[in-house]
Amino acid sequence: MKKTILISIITFIFSFFIFTLFLFPYDTVVKYFINNAINQNRIPVDYSQIQSSPFGTTIKNIEYFYKNKLSLGTLKIDYSPLSIITKSVSAHTADSPLDVTAVYNGKTFDIKVNQTVSEIAQLVPQVEEYVKKGEIRAEGRINPAKMQGKADIVLSNLSVATPVFPSLNFQKITAGLTLNKNRLKIEKVQSSGENKISLNGIVYLNYNSLYNSNVNLNGNIDIAGMKRDFKVSGRLISPRINF
Repeated sequence: MKKTILISIITFIFSFFIFTLFLFPYDTVVKYFINNAINQNRIPVDYSQIQSSPFGTTIKNIEYFYKNKLSLGTLKIDYSPLSIITKSVSAHTADSPLDVTAVYNGKTFDIKVNQTVSEIAQLVPQVEEYVKKGEIRAEGRINPAKMQGKADIVLSNLSVATPVFPSLNFQKITAGLTLNKNRLKIEKVQSSGENKISLNGIVYLNYNSLYNSNVNLNGNIDIAGMKRDFKVSGRLISPRINF
């Protein structure tokens, strides 16, 4: 009798494991949670396909809509059945203008960015025409439950073109970011090289429409010994710059 019960328990556990691992409708469940998050938070994004398995999910052809459609490529999320216990999940972009890697440990996301500035500028046509070259590295940690976090950013060999200065080069620019709810504080902006810039202030984030976030920044620029104070204000999509 006990042997029969033991065999039945083992058979049930094995069958449940096989069902969960291979037959569970991962696509349907993942799509439900993603669509629910998009609708509840009114995020203007869409995608063409979701492919899920016990070991990961791929979201293809992600698009962000504002005035224009922005193609963000593919997001790949890696996990395993043990993630329920370890609460460890990682994600990275593919075929995207954004080169981002993120790791979730159950409480916080550790995020890394390493790419050219011109690729990021593709997402904002109003800025793209002014960016010539440069590289950006960023590392940060964010608590999504509290919407709090910090990040450090390094811009190297940045070259931009403006109506006043056809070629403006910065050897290195570093900055610190602090997020608290919808307030993104920009501080400790320092630079090295012949041209220098300092900047601080706050961006009030609009999570439903990031382009409509409000900017309030103050700074100083030193171009070959010519120093000027400036202020940046207004919407992120069309800021006003006053010297």
